[in-house]
Amino acid sequence: MSQFTHYPPVSDKQLGFFIDSSRCSGCKACQVACKDKNNLEVGRRFRRVYEVKGGSFIPTGQGGVSNNVFAYTLSISCNHCADPVCTKIARLPLCINALATHRAR
Repeated sequence: MSQFTHYPPVSDKQLGFFIDSSRCSGCKACQVACKDKNNLEVGRRFRRVYEVKGGSFIPTGQGGVSNNVFAYTLSISCNHCADPVCTKIARLPLCINALATHRAR
């Protein structure tokens, strides 16, 4: 049995938007706005924001430190809303490049 809950499609449209991940601050405002608009219970999320990080600090042997540390965020959407509130919050226009609608052919 799958660990994921299946939710039936809301319409025959496939909606989505492209995000410039380099401009995402990881504030999760899009996630909160989606959860609020859809009145989702605790634990259920249509939109998720993940942080990917790694690397370490490396002693140079001369009292200094170099690093190969990295961190970035990914905003993952469910792409099901006809009028997604997560695209309308104040900070999000910095992240969004385009809104795309795809119809089944």
